[in-house]
Amino acid sequence: MKAYESLGYEQCSDGSAEQSIEKIAIYGDKSGPQHAARQLQDSQWHGEWTSKLGPYEDIRHIDLNCICGQLYGTVMIYMSRRMED
Repeated sequence: MKAYESLGYEQCSDGSAEQSIEKIAIYGDKSGPQHAARQLQDSQWHGEWTSKLGPYEDIRHIDLNCICGQLYGTVMIYMSRRMED
């Protein structure tokens, strides 16, 4: 979270899409953060998410729960920042 705070992100209440707001979801478990997903903002994908799965390609997903499990845990926190013009 500190790394994202240094980039201007602040904790927010949920992952709902908001115009001109960039959001991330941080996944983890009792051992700590494991993964982060970023909400897409372009018109075709607005409100959907992208994740980098290890050395593999980026994926796009609608539901944050689709990558929950033993590897990444569950969504622990949402963060957001205003997008620059």
